[in-house]
Amino acid sequence: MNNNIYNEIDAYLCAKNQVNEIKDFYRKLVLFFFIAPIVIYFYYTKSWNEWVIISLVAWALLLALRAMSLFRYGRAWEENKIQEFMNRQKENKNVTV
Repeated sequence: MNNNIYNEIDAYLCAKNQVNEIKDFYRKLVLFFFIAPIVIYFYYTKSWNEWVIISLVAWALLLALRAMSLFRYGRAWEENKIQEFMNRQKENKNVTV
């Protein structure tokens, strides 16, 4: 009974952590879409250095990598590893019992 309660708490905390990561990503994405046009405008009107555009491109690439890890590659890999470890624990319990 207590083990089931702990599993539910763990599942809740894991889900809450995932939601917080997704919220954090969307905040950064919105911030990028507000700041990038302003920076591009000033780049073309004030003749800023090209490092400004390079930094925007780097920021966009980092956001893209984060999105890939958060939504596609990261979750599938984690779930596969969790399942693999759970299967190993079941096998070890069956062998030692």
